[in-house]
Amino acid sequence: SSEQKNKLIVDTNNGLPFMMLGLGTGGLNKVSAERSQQQAMGIGYRVIDGAQAYENEDGLGKILTRDRESIDVVRDDIYITSKVWPTDLGFVQTYQAILASLNKIKTNNLDL
Repeated sequence: SSEQKNKLIVDTNNGLPFMMLGLGTGGLNKVSAERSQQQAMGIGYRVIDGAQAYENEDGLGKILTRDRESIDVVRDDIYITSKVWPTDLGFVQTYQAILASLNKIKTNNLDL
């Protein structure tokens, strides 16, 4: 495993590879988040951490749809995380919040 690629990629308990280095998007406005995510994926980042509170999930959606060719990365190679607002706790509210994130990110699933 080439020393687990210098420990940047590790195997999870279920045997899937996971990159230990990711891009957090908290504190970035929509334009900065979109630009940062695109640049990060262009240099090899495959973990993008977002949240509804950051109000920039739609930027990742643009990258995954409109700019996909420019980053030469398929969705299955990207590990996407998001978080819901504390006010969206509870089954129905959480479910609706997740659907909203999926819609903004333009994906069918979140990884965490």
